[in-house]
Amino acid sequence: MEVDHARRTDGELDVLKRIGTVFAAFDALDEYHPSDRDEFVFHVHALSRIVMARSAMRAHPERGWIKTRGG
Repeated sequence: MEVDHARRTDGELDVLKRIGTVFAAFDALDEYHPSDRDEFVFHVHALSRIVMARSAMRAHPERGWIKTRGG
């Protein structure tokens, strides 16, 4: 069976769902500063992009993007 490297792994999908859960919890809090929500969303998007980029890295290993811990 051929692996579709462009697909997200179950672990990656779990992380993305958790990011969404954290955002929903934050969004339910009382507003203390009008910029807080926009700032939080900015970082949610940054975290999501990092997770989603992993499938691109797997699909194109020739680019040398994948680095291992300690290596």
